[in-house]
Amino acid sequence: MKNLLVEFLRCPICCSVLRKNSSVLLCIKNKHKFVIKQGIPILLDYPNLPTHSKDQQFYFEEKMKGQIIDSVQSMNHWKIRYLERFAENFKLIENKFIVEVGTGSGYMAIGLARLGAKVTACDITFKNLVALKNFAKTSGLENNMSFVCCSADLLPFRRDVFDYFVINSVLEHIPREKEAILEIGRVLKKGGGLMITLPVKYRYIFPILLPLNYFHDKRIGHLRRYDRVSLKCKFSDFSLKRIYFTGHPLKVLRVIVNMMIKIFGEEAIEEEDRRKDNVMLWSSNLIAFLKK
Repeated sequence: MKNLLVEFLRCPICCSVLRKNSSVLLCIKNKHKFVIKQGIPILLDYPNLPTHSKDQQFYFEEKMKGQIIDSVQSMNHWKIRYLERFAENFKLIENKFIVEVGTGSGYMAIGLARLGAKVTACDITFKNLVALKNFAKTSGLENNMSFVCCSADLLPFRRDVFDYFVINSVLEHIPREKEAILEIGRVLKKGGGLMITLPVKYRYIFPILLPLNYFHDKRIGHLRRYDRVSLKCKFSDFSLKRIYFTGHPLKVLRVIVNMMIKIFGEEAIEEEDRRKDNVMLWSSNLIAFLKK
């Protein structure tokens, strides 16, 4: 585990300094102990983790089994578009410290590391982080990436350490939403940037697609949905830089058709959706860029 990462870390339970001792991190105040496995610190307060979060940990660990980490050549166009939006809104990326919470398949963390950022990828699922760490090593990105197993509402980092924070399709899963939002503000530097992706409220969904969205929420563990007003209210300490709306009906229907028989090109689908990215009505998700 990198020495720089240890300097950033703190105990997620009592906020005290952590000291590395062999394969263990020990907090100097209350002696809370956390293991380091395969170079990845596991900084979860597991006994106090909400039941829903434990269920989500199991769900996504199962979902990620056998999933192939994206190379640049194989990355879906919608993932490339997410990276492009980040670069459009936060132009200074090289050598900046970025944390991604709920990194999932890791496409954002990997893409930003390729652009020269120092990325810390966090997730509640340890096995997924191991796969990402191995991919980073074989892809020559090891020096630009660190990995931490933790939960979004108890981040094990010192205050004001990151230039940018990425949290895509995560906040809607978290029972302790308010605590997670406070953690984002705490670890971001003053003037730092936030990228967040959220599902939009049902009243904006295309009516025919409402049952599909409702079923998806129940299956994947969504606890809530958002709109522009609720976003501004919950992130009142941030200024909104730019907001995009994605997943309009034509895109969704074409993606569903492609799942059965590939007819439509991914780039064309994204380009069509991009033309409506300032329209909230009938969109599925919002992607917001904010500044602390």
